[in-house]
Amino acid sequence: MEEDILEFHKLLGDIDEPVYLAQYDPESLKVKKVGPENAFTDRENVIQIDIDLGKQICSGEIRIGSCYIDLHQQEIKVSEYKNLFKIDDVLHRIPLKEWFDSDRIDLAIFLFDNEIKIELGEQWNGTYMSGVLPSKRNITWGGDKKLDFLITDYNDPNIIHDAFSVNVEELYKKSFSRPLKVGKTQFSVYTKRIFKNYVCINNENS
Repeated sequence: MEEDILEFHKLLGDIDEPVYLAQYDPESLKVKKVGPENAFTDRENVIQIDIDLGKQICSGEIRIGSCYIDLHQQEIKVSEYKNLFKIDDVLHRIPLKEWFDSDRIDLAIFLFDNEIKIELGEQWNGTYMSGVLPSKRNITWGGDKKLDFLITDYNDPNIIHDAFSVNVEELYKKSFSRPLKVGKTQFSVYTKRIFKNYVCINNENS
């Protein structure tokens, strides 16, 4: 009886573990499909991946939307998934930097004579050096990714001169600029906050 059990375990040990593959989009390098190799009829843009990672993705423990391919290393990388949502539903006047008492700035709005420029803090993989250590993470944004802005009379959000939106993904490692459409020297910028700390920076302070 003991010999039969040993023989059974030996047979189990001879069974090969399944090979897991990942198929990716060649332009974005985002992972489109993960599974055992027998689930793939199309082998274009496919690499072999670690079996444990493959099982975690297939079970939903790791979101496939957070995975991309590092072609140099020929492996899957997993980015951090950050779900954005509005902090509250109140219009928030964005203060000038000189009246802001924190080193942590999540989003900076530069005000030039005829242009407005928006930069996300480096800690979120943006271009604004906020005093916080840059992020070493790869971030996949989810949820409410639209940043809405109003250019209004000074301290009066009821008199609107311009309104525009920016998708947070447009601020990944680059800034966003557009013409500044207001005929006054004094005005305010309002938003419904998604990040905690926003500041406006006048051109002479930039």
